[in-house]
Formats: sequence, structure tokens, C-alpha cells
Amino acid sequence: MKRTILLIAVVALAGCGKKPPQATPESKTTPKAEAKKPELPKHPIEAAIRKELKKPNDELTKADLEKVTRLGLGSCEITDLSPLSGLTSLTALGLHGNQITDLSPLKGLTELKLLDLKYNPNLTKVEIEKLQEVLPECKIFSDATK
Repeated sequence: MKRTILLIAVVALAGCGKKPPQATPESKTTPKAEAKKPELPKHPIEAAIRKELKKPNDELTKADLEKVTRLGLGSCEITDLSPLSGLTSLTALGLHGNQITDLSPLKGLTELKLLDLKYNPNLTKVEIEKLQEVLPECKIFSDATK
């Protein structure tokens, strides 16, 4: 039980729900400072994978993706889970606070033991039950009411 709670905490804290600080008139930067900023990944799933791997810029290989065992994607406004289908080594996945409706891309993640789906208002109990049938060893946390 303690281990499950610890995993939930780790996944929740590793999420991408933090918003960048808003610029204030006093904190305007010069054009030179703007040019030095690295380009950010375009998709929150890629950003979380890069953060987990500590690989901000280089190409992500299949071998890299196989190293990812946990991922926090809470409050990232995610609707499409298909980019996660190749992460076959995932054991813990935090997807709380998104806009998910289709869990089918997760069906091949047979190593998954912990999945947080709370606060996905459009997710149905039927969709969660279908995933649970395919991943019987996975503990799924959800508050679906539909």
C-alpha cells in the first residue's frame, strides 16, 4: 500500500501541469536573451518523455522509449494517447486532469501496474472497464461517473 501511494505521488509530482511564469512589465527581456532560449518540444507527451530521460534535444530512439518506466502527464490538456503506445516498458502513468475519451492506445502497455485517470471529465466507466479487462494487473484510479 505504501509503495502504491509513493508511486502515485511520484507520478503526480512529475506531471507537466506547471504553467510558465507570466511576464511582467518589469521582467521584459531583450531580444538577445530571447534568442538564447532553447526550442521547447511541441507536444506535452514528448516533453515529459524528454524530461524523464534527461534528453532535451537529441533524437528519441526506440531504445530511449524502452527506458521510460514512469511518466507524469497530469493537467497537460491531452486528448490523444496514441503517442504513448510505443512506451511498452511503462509501469506507472499519470494522466489526471486531461480531456481523454479513448484509452485504446494503452491496451498494449502490458507492463503498466499503476494508472491515474482521475479528473478526465469525458472518460466513461465503460472505457475504463474495457482497459481493465486487457490490463488486469494494472491498478486504475478513476472518478468517472458516466
